[in-house]
Formats: sequence, structure tokens, C-alpha cells
Amino acid sequence: MSEGGKDSKIKRYILIGGAIVGALLMILARFVPEPKEDVETKESDVTYYTERIEEKLEDLISSAQGVGKATVVVTLDSQEEFVFAQNTSENGTQKASEYVIISSKDGEEPVLISELYPKVRGVAVVCTGGKSTEVKNRVTELIAAALGISVNKIAVSG
Repeated sequence: MSEGGKDSKIKRYILIGGAIVGALLMILARFVPEPKEDVETKESDVTYYTERIEEKLEDLISSAQGVGKATVVVTLDSQEEFVFAQNTSENGTQKASEYVIISSKDGEEPVLISELYPKVRGVAVVCTGGKSTEVKNRVTELIAAALGISVNKIAVSG
């Protein structure tokens, strides 16, 4: 066989191999999850934030003297808030403001300065030992100190 024939065969095998790899990549692409929308991500951020607070409080309360297992439910005041950069101008008695916009790969979007997580509205705790007034007071004080909320927003039960 001549060298021209070998080169032709090699090129054909490379072409067939490339086609097979391309087909496999197209098939595998169907199994790769699509990215979630921002709305779902933001909702899960608040959910994650709430769950983390509950977990931390459960660990804190369970380690207190006279308390066994604890279950905590945290209620938030509202959704998170976003603070965007604004240009403000005054013309005599009139004030005008507009958001600062930047270009990104996804188009134009406002400049985010900060993200404010929601405040805790209230906390409910059910724990072993929670029937005791002493334990209730201890747990209430722990939660109030940890979250910086008033004791009237905390309920403890056994």
C-alpha cells in the first residue's frame, strides 16, 4: 500500500472518531442540568440563611445546661433587600436620581452596593427540659443575645 493510501485511511479514521466523539458530547449534554434562574437562587439564599440560623440555634440551645434535644423555627420579617448605586443631582428645589448602570456579558444591570438579609421576626423552640422555668429563661436569654432580638419575640416549650 502506498503512503497516500495510508494517509487517506488515517484521515478517515480521525474523521469517524471525531464524529463519534461529537455525537457522544451531544448526548451527554442532555444530562447536564441547566443553570437555575436568579429567582430560584435568591429564594434558596433566604431559605439557606434561615436554615443556617435554625441549625446554629439548635446547637447552641442543646449545649445549654438542662436542655436536651432542641427543635427551632425561625420566622423572618421580610425578604432580602438590595441596595443599588444611584447618581443624584439637585437643581434648585428639585432632586433627581438614577441608578448607575454597567454593561456585562448578560446585558446592562444596576450596580449592587449591598444585600441586606431579612431581620428575625420571632423564634419558637421546643426542647427537652423546656417545661422548667429556669431552662425557659436560659434558652430565651441565649437566643436574645445571639440574635439581638427582644425576649417577647421568643417562645420556648417543652
